[in-house]
Amino acid sequence: MAYYQSRRQLLISILYSQFLIFVLVVVNVFHPELYTYTFILFFISALIFTTYMMRKSRSASKVPLSEIKSGRLLYKADFSEVSEIQRNDVELINELKPMLRLSMISLITLPLFFVWYYIYFPYVNALLGEGVDLTYKAFMYLIGYEVPYVLINVVNQLSRRSVKEFVQVLNSYEVYDRGLVSSNIVLSFPLESGKYRVLFNNKRKYVDIIQKSGRTSLKYRLYSKNPERLFEVIKWYGKPTDYQIA
Repeated sequence: MAYYQSRRQLLISILYSQFLIFVLVVVNVFHPELYTYTFILFFISALIFTTYMMRKSRSASKVPLSEIKSGRLLYKADFSEVSEIQRNDVELINELKPMLRLSMISLITLPLFFVWYYIYFPYVNALLGEGVDLTYKAFMYLIGYEVPYVLINVVNQLSRRSVKEFVQVLNSYEVYDRGLVSSNIVLSFPLESGKYRVLFNNKRKYVDIIQKSGRTSLKYRLYSKNPERLFEVIKWYGKPTDYQIA
């Protein structure tokens, strides 16, 4: 699934991947017979790390969740309420199309990962026999991991740059006087000045809390049966310096 990735998250992802590749290359140099297991480990570790980063990105609050939830509950929307309004928002699908294309591209690149594995590693193991220089071995195994990693990430990053807006619908949420809590995101109030803006759309029954990062915007969408009330709560307690009524 496509998800918004900040520059910091991208940097952490690159550093983690390079450290993992270094460890696996060392293992392959001295134990080439384990290449099947190391490649599987590389793939599984990448999935686990991506999942972790997605969960980590949900918290944009410097205030602990417990402190936010200790405040006064001002507004709440459950899954059934959100899904009902979301189904009636016919314009949403057009907003999600770029993200769906990005997800499809990510899925298409996965088979390339395995094709490379089945072609390259058996070839390298047959090529690298006894007496081969360790540096040369390390270089060949390094290529085995770096080529698919670089290609997949280049494709994904180019695809991400084509998406100017990420829309993240909050399936359920609670708004307290100290912040917003959802399975998708945790935000503390007041909203950080210059980082967030709020968009109120009464016709489509939602309030967007929009986070701007470079040329990309991430919209946390809060559907509501009473969007006017929700907007007033966020405006009063979130104290956004920039808000707009559509």
